[in-house]
Amino acid sequence: MAYDAPILHGNPEEPSLVTAAENVRLEREKGRKKVKYPAACLLVFDPTSVKILGRERKLEKIAKVLNDLYRFRQGGVQLAVTATGIGAPAAVAVLEELIACGITHFIAVGTAGALQRKMKIGEAVVCTHAVREEGTSYHYAAPAKHAYADPGLTNDLAGVLAKKKIAFRRGVSWTTDAPYRETRSKVRHYRKEGVLAVEMEASALYTVAEVRQVKLASCFLISDSLADLKWEPGFDKKELKTAWAPLLLAAADTLAASIKGG
Repeated sequence: MAYDAPILHGNPEEPSLVTAAENVRLEREKGRKKVKYPAACLLVFDPTSVKILGRERKLEKIAKVLNDLYRFRQGGVQLAVTATGIGAPAAVAVLEELIACGITHFIAVGTAGALQRKMKIGEAVVCTHAVREEGTSYHYAAPAKHAYADPGLTNDLAGVLAKKKIAFRRGVSWTTDAPYRETRSKVRHYRKEGVLAVEMEASALYTVAEVRQVKLASCFLISDSLADLKWEPGFDKKELKTAWAPLLLAAADTLAASIKGG
């Protein structure tokens, strides 16, 4: 018998009693300095990624939007970067507040586990859409199998990666809330469907971006693999470590070009 899951109760279009916009307004009333936010932001999930970008570009801390927000220049354009924390709830909370601050363009850069054989550690994935196997997105939109990235920004990102000769695959990911429940049966199922990788944020970020009418794309670096129905970690491999800076800069180039193009 089907279970009537509580997460599906209610109307996702009903206004919330608590909003990011109101929270941002309250913070401003506390006398925090007025900040001119860039129009575009890189979202990463681990603070280590911010440090990697900081070795390539001068970062200036400009605000705390749940987490520290930094500003830097790329291609003559001011951009922002912040580490949201890992998982859909943390990433979406930060995204909501950044949108309330007026930021309209986002690219999320993280890691993912490979589901398909022949995928290599350090290889990039441009995620066109993601399976909604997390809970956060269901508070924003009616049940559906997939959530979709902004197609224009995704195409632009793929174009920049190709121009920079960064190897990547393009396709669907599986977003989960439970990294310790990636079972053999699920891996087999999604692998058969052609899903490339598993991660923890994309489908929720895509859903919220669509509801809030902002542009958001994402890309991942393969950090481990479940393709052979066993966990093969690669977090310490050179191929992953050396891939980070080029991917972050490529994402920054994409955002800068998007802002310049209007």
